[in-house]
Amino acid sequence: MLKKISATFGLFLAILFCSVSVFSQPLILDAPDTVSPGEPIVITGTSFGTKLTASPIRFDDFEDYSGAVGSDIDDATGWWNVVDRSTSAVPNAQISSQNQRSSSTFNVIAAVKDRTKNPVFYKNDVGFSITGKIFVSLWMYYDNGTVVPDSSAYQIKAWRLATVISSNGAETYPDIANFNWFYKANTSDEYNNYTQVNHYLGGGSSTHYLPKNTLQKKQWQNFIIEVDQGTPGNADGKVTVYGSVADQSSPYLTSSSAGQVLDSTGNYIDAIKFDSFLDDGTGTFTLYFDDIYIDNSWARVEIGDSSIYENCSHREIQIPTSWSVESVSVNINTGSFSSGDTVYLFVVDSNGIPSAGYPISVLSSSTLNKTVQGESDPDADLIAPTLRIE
Repeated sequence: MLKKISATFGLFLAILFCSVSVFSQPLILDAPDTVSPGEPIVITGTSFGTKLTASPIRFDDFEDYSGAVGSDIDDATGWWNVVDRSTSAVPNAQISSQNQRSSSTFNVIAAVKDRTKNPVFYKNDVGFSITGKIFVSLWMYYDNGTVVPDSSAYQIKAWRLATVISSNGAETYPDIANFNWFYKANTSDEYNNYTQVNHYLGGGSSTHYLPKNTLQKKQWQNFIIEVDQGTPGNADGKVTVYGSVADQSSPYLTSSSAGQVLDSTGNYIDAIKFDSFLDDGTGTFTLYFDDIYIDNSWARVEIGDSSIYENCSHREIQIPTSWSVESVSVNINTGSFSSGDTVYLFVVDSNGIPSAGYPISVLSSSTLNKTVQGESDPDADLIAPTLRIE
């Protein structure tokens, strides 16, 4: 620990003599040398910035739903809503014990058949409109099943952000359709991944492509989106999308651009939907979702496999319970990192600026695997969300 403190203090002194813009980067001065899943830890440092509420709006790792396998996600969680598709030859989105990623026991399964038989789960009045910021991190797995294109291609819309989601699953613009996977038969463009921002002032939209092959079939991957909605009708917003490569051997792929996000109606994006939608194709496919983290702040804590944030090929979101400029407390989520792994702790401020990585070691999962779920009421005068620790 002394060696790490000495090295970190040296870095701190160097930063004192740098420009103000560099000085604003978060700096971790101290944290535990080792962590276990579910363990509460305290991280101290400088320039962590502020966060409206320490906990996220929602974090679902689905690990506390052992008695709910096969139940619809709305019944199991009490937070999500579903569009009832159970009479359309497919079940609604359900809690599942199938196809788990490493160190996970439960997830959500969405089985899709053709264009009109897709399970939908969603949430309105999330709280994005309070700050104008959006941060979503989640893990996904895609099994293409028996899908074939109508002609040369088919498209899969996995999830989106929108102004409002209606009870039949339709979205109100502006919206951001995330990771619309476009598959072209027998071409090099089979894995062409993109995010489309539909600000819809006269039908306006912009598309943000991730490099090809971001999505791989039948492998878990992490996707992250940061959005600054800006102001209605103006080109002062920003969208950044991150996608992990399936084999986790390359850094996250990133697409980032500034521009118009909202139309001039004054409506802000304040809903999230998982629609598992198949277009221009027939057949069945399955999507799995896990570790869904939703917030209206970019401020967060993550652990990664590189000391440089941008070089990480694998990151896991952490669950903050308190936040100040010089101290952050989190409950450790080791995710699919394994016992014995050396990982790096990052504090990211509300502007999306990460600290340098702080090395820690993962211990075996002998402690409780805790699920922390927070909810914030957008109409509750910014009261901190309720936490549940199990």
